[in-house]
Amino acid sequence: HWMVHSFPTRRSSDLQPNLYLTVTSPAAAKLGAERILQALAGVGATAALKRFDQCPDSLEAAFLVDFKQVAHLEQFTNQLRELSPEVRVSCLDDRGMLN
Repeated sequence: HWMVHSFPTRRSSDLQPNLYLTVTSPAAAKLGAERILQALAGVGATAALKRFDQCPDSLEAAFLVDFKQVAHLEQFTNQLRELSPEVRVSCLDDRGMLN
């Protein structure tokens, strides 16, 4: 009698970004979508821009992002704050972050 073993496989949902990220900044900060995406790539994150709102006094951009480690989110936030101390980063976890 043979035993059947199952091995965990990656579901397609596991390959999707795991974080909803919103960046809000005063217009003076000069943070555009391209600069934010560069900062995300710089910490090894993959991201897709989902919404970009710009008005005379502020900017708000929303992304679906995949961070491999929590530390990468912290590095990203610190990079943006070096550019503009007033920047606000908010996150909503989609499925849990990897350690």
